[in-house]
Amino acid sequence: MTLFLIYVNDLPDCHLAREIILYNTIIYNSSKSVSDIEHHINADLRTVSEWFSRNLLTLNISKCNFVIFGSPQKLNRIQDILVKVEGTCIERTQSFKYLGVAFNQSMSWADHVDAISTKDRIGLIRRIRNVLPLQTRVTFYNILILPLFDYGDFILGTRTMTP
Repeated sequence: MTLFLIYVNDLPDCHLAREIILYNTIIYNSSKSVSDIEHHINADLRTVSEWFSRNLLTLNISKCNFVIFGSPQKLNRIQDILVKVEGTCIERTQSFKYLGVAFNQSMSWADHVDAISTKDRIGLIRRIRNVLPLQTRVTFYNILILPLFDYGDFILGTRTMTP
């Protein structure tokens, strides 16, 4: 564990074009120009790849992907964007899960709400409703269901009713 922390603590010294979030390593960039984003992200990925190589680590490119956030109108205007690491194209995705919260490219939170509303935990509450006393059911709810909605609720609070 300590060796990993030493590696991770050194990664911000790579001097990336923008900021980097270290936990499952997320690199982000913001610009009105798609070509600027493409340029900076590819430059940052080269820097990170070189850092991995210098520290005898491997980057699992098959697990890498990228998403572009924006309004549906702006996303429809974006043509192909080429993001590469070590000569391999990175897949563009419309949604991803990060720290238990599902994000989609239009930031509507519909994917996250769908994901937490289909959890098996909700079915468990339904199955125990006639078997256990009310206080025990409330305890189950507080342990199994409420955290699904509380986690990230400061973000979800801004969710619009339309997806």
